[in-house]
Amino acid sequence: MTERIPFSQRYETRRPSEGLIYDRVPQRLYHGFLNILRQLHERLRREVWQLALQMCYRLDRELPYAPSFLLSEFIGDLDWDELCDACEAIWERLDGPNRDWLSNEMNALFARRYFGYELRDGRMERVGARAQEKAIAEARGILRDPDLSGPDQQFQKAIGFFNRRPEPDCENCVKEAVSAVEGVAQVLLEDDSLTFSQALKRLRKHKDVHPTLLVLLDKLYGYRSDAEGVAHALTGDKEVRIEEAEFVLGVSASAIVYFARLFGRPVE
Repeated sequence: MTERIPFSQRYETRRPSEGLIYDRVPQRLYHGFLNILRQLHERLRREVWQLALQMCYRLDRELPYAPSFLLSEFIGDLDWDELCDACEAIWERLDGPNRDWLSNEMNALFARRYFGYELRDGRMERVGARAQEKAIAEARGILRDPDLSGPDQQFQKAIGFFNRRPEPDCENCVKEAVSAVEGVAQVLLEDDSLTFSQALKRLRKHKDVHPTLLVLLDKLYGYRSDAEGVAHALTGDKEVRIEEAEFVLGVSASAIVYFARLFGRPVE
């Protein structure tokens, strides 16, 4: 039987006016986190406080001396970024099935409380537009191929710069994301000496890519080259906002997926 979605979630009556929350933890998220840890205790048949030990090590907090350690006080004292650290620390201690369970439970809680992060493969990452998230996930799957290790490192850097807090590094996110697209094109065309423009011309010739799409990709590279603070020194206010960085990251992911399909690479 499908679980019913509560009224408050169907109509989003509790949605914050500012949208997703990135720099604080709603009180009920703390309560939900504790409830998940208690359920985890039932699944593991061991004291939850042992998981708190792992969190203390990760956060450089004072270690408790006994199981009487008050977990609720510890959790309630965590700031938003420490709570993210705690989720990663717990995930590391679990086996495969329990890791999947924890990720599903935590992500459902985060979605209910409009927390702007998700637990993905043991890492807390910022939530973006859903369509872009799908493309990014597909691109990451493609980049697992050993011959794409270079672009994979660049794309992971782009994601890391985008997720950086308290302020994302938007300029380096754009730089690494578009560079990853360029690297994928070079690998697939088997010529690492190609400039991005040259790679696009070969795609037009050998894969019959529509010229308008090539113009779009060429303009994306042009933005990477022209935006202040990306390929050039930053002399004034930051030019790349988080909205632009998120857009470029999503388009770069879609370009990687598109290139992979052109060359018959599997897309998960």
